[in-house]
Amino acid sequence: MCIRDRNNTYTPNYTQNNTPHYTPGFSNRIHDPEMKAAVKKNRRASRIFLLIFMPVPVIVAAIYALVTGEMELGQAIIGGAVVSGIILLINFLIGMNHSAKNSYEAVVIDKKCEYDHKTNDSTTNEYVYKTIVRTTDGHKKVIQETSHIPRSAYEYLQVGDRFRYHPQLAYPYEKYDKSKDGFVYCACCMAKNDLSGDRCHKCGVPLLK
Repeated sequence: MCIRDRNNTYTPNYTQNNTPHYTPGFSNRIHDPEMKAAVKKNRRASRIFLLIFMPVPVIVAAIYALVTGEMELGQAIIGGAVVSGIILLINFLIGMNHSAKNSYEAVVIDKKCEYDHKTNDSTTNEYVYKTIVRTTDGHKKVIQETSHIPRSAYEYLQVGDRFRYHPQLAYPYEKYDKSKDGFVYCACCMAKNDLSGDRCHKCGVPLLK
């Protein structure tokens, strides 16, 4: 049996919502100048954070070498630089995967929650949450999430849901029909908004509706 997190924020209500002036469909606001500006702002903030964080492994390694004396300072600096390089490479690859050109449209065809047999400690209750989808070009994809991260796909998307995946957005999943939920997540700050709203109550960016 899958264990759900008590603090889970991805809980649809599954009741038909009679929100006035709402028509099911994908939003054109993905091309809105404000939306594009917000995406650029988020990327810029991520880059600034990365630049600030990059020297940390080198500094920590140098302090460790000076305090413990178990490693030469030069070796420690080189080791820290290697770690920083790996972090930079990972972020570069993630940035490539989050490009808008990797977006797709699909329908959820199945969902599975499985125990992660790779974990050695059975008391940790590690599960893998799989959302299986079929794209419009006929390919099957598996969105895989774990107990350690918010299960934005597994909790939000239900079997039969048609959606678009926008990898450049903070919240990348846009349902075709949001009326069953009565709410919509802000694509830029992930705040939960009532479907009757037009802009995010938290960051003010136009909602994808």
